[in-house]
Amino acid sequence: MASKPTLPPGKILVDASLLIGIIDSDPHACSFIPILSRCIATSINFGETLYKLEHLLGADPQKVESALIGLGLQIDSFGRSAARHFNKLKNIDELSRNGQLIAGVAKGSVKSLSMADLACLSYGLEANLPILTGDKHWCTLGQYGFKGAVFDFRSPATTF
Repeated sequence: MASKPTLPPGKILVDASLLIGIIDSDPHACSFIPILSRCIATSINFGETLYKLEHLLGADPQKVESALIGLGLQIDSFGRSAARHFNKLKNIDELSRNGQLIAGVAKGSVKSLSMADLACLSYGLEANLPILTGDKHWCTLGQYGFKGAVFDFRSPATTF
């Protein structure tokens, strides 16, 4: 399914990019603070958030965790059933990379999915949750077979 501008009601899966943006005071990310109590992050993506914030900004992981949990963020374990989507997602990723090259994107600029990206997308598929991310590239995965709903928090069209 292609990205949609308005987030549906109910739970929303968030990627580390949104959480990092909130802690780093990105105005686009911070505009979603009012709905953070509806949001879930996988334990893997939460770990990515803590790691990146500590290494990039020197942020104390315990303070980051307290702040995000205090805003209502829920953290859920990443399970075996979600992991079963990895192979399909890697095939979609390969199609996407090839599509980018065909479209003329320079080889060094081609976007690809990391292990944490796979975890977020897999969990979203397994739990049938819309995904809110800052990775604009994810919004193009539908044309390569991704069946989930992906929203870019940096897009002015994305509202709640």
